[in-house]
Amino acid sequence: PVNGEKTYVSTATLALSFDASKGEAWSLTSRIDGLSRGGLAAQSADLTANGQIAADAGRITGKVETKLAALSLSDPALATAIGPNPAARFAFDWIEGAPLAFSDILASSQGAALSGALTVTGPLEELSLTPDLSLIALDLSRFSALANTPLSGSANLAVQGEAQPLSGAFDLAFSGGTRNLALAQPRLDPLLEGDGEPTLHVSRNLVGTYIRAFDIHTAHAAITAKGALKTNASALTATAEITETARVLPALQGPSRVSVTALQGENGWQLRGNGSGPGATELSLNAAFPGAPDGLRPLSVDATLTAANIAPFSQLLGQPASGGLSLTLTAEGDLTTRSGSANLALKGQSLRIGPAALAPLFGATQTLTAALKLEEGHLRIESADLATPEVTAKLSGETEGSTSR
Repeated sequence: PVNGEKTYVSTATLALSFDASKGEAWSLTSRIDGLSRGGLAAQSADLTANGQIAADAGRITGKVETKLAALSLSDPALATAIGPNPAARFAFDWIEGAPLAFSDILASSQGAALSGALTVTGPLEELSLTPDLSLIALDLSRFSALANTPLSGSANLAVQGEAQPLSGAFDLAFSGGTRNLALAQPRLDPLLEGDGEPTLHVSRNLVGTYIRAFDIHTAHAAITAKGALKTNASALTATAEITETARVLPALQGPSRVSVTALQGENGWQLRGNGSGPGATELSLNAAFPGAPDGLRPLSVDATLTAANIAPFSQLLGQPASGGLSLTLTAEGDLTTRSGSANLALKGQSLRIGPAALAPLFGATQTLTAALKLEEGHLRIESADLATPEVTAKLSGETEGSTSR
């Protein structure tokens, strides 16, 4: 009897052997032919097991093997991922009062395999798992339908540590490798070409979750992070580097780097960041997301962008560009009501954007200041002043409704 949908079999055999008067050996063999249950069917399912039962020592050992032939699943994505002939084996060793140890674990199917060992400790209410497992997939494309995105390349992942399922506590270390991983993301895939090395050490207890180390390296990019997530006391840092920005944005040449620090206290989150990129570009950012009552989400931002030469950005701008600039932005508002204000100031040095015929209008220096206001999603230009040695201009107005001048 099996709960749920009806189960059908053509034939089934089961043989269990153990006689304490003749020794400690035990064995089990089972075979099912013509298995069918709901969206699952298999030509055959085999199970074999054998081991020792040492009653005086309170010890049981064994080896178990199982395999399915011509497995068919109604879910095409799951069927492709698992394959038609999965097989598994493991050994176990249990002594009364001691942990249950699983070793020689191997579950495999058409180029994917899980192997290693697992120790189970304690009674159910204090259950603890200690894994030492490795997973390898030689061809990730078979998991594309299951992930709902095209995948290619190969990957492996190992996990070690301890986990307590009922309390939610864990301390786990992951390490692995990828080769020519591709996720059908044109901006990301070029950074994943070749060999990659991801590592992660993460733990959780009653106080919080701790990212001891997070690191992903390929020949073209690197991401590192660490931090802690605790109630009103979180801290996270992360850095991302690209050796050649042209792999992501072909118009830009040279390396790029971004670093971010996020801190959470009783008054909300604070974010600090800085970055650098082509054209001797430098970016700094400070933002605050303080907690507030009534579901409001206030924020404030201070940002500075400098570029010694914006020529590398010409293709992105769709116009010839050159010269340097310094841009500062201060803003505050509320995300819930879509309201706020911002002040912008730009200083240019021999800045040129657009056809060469406009160059005389720019002169050697340029300044732009603007005050903006957002009210329930409607943007108003409170003031905007542009000045070059040859041109001065003022602007104000709204995106909807009133006049502009």
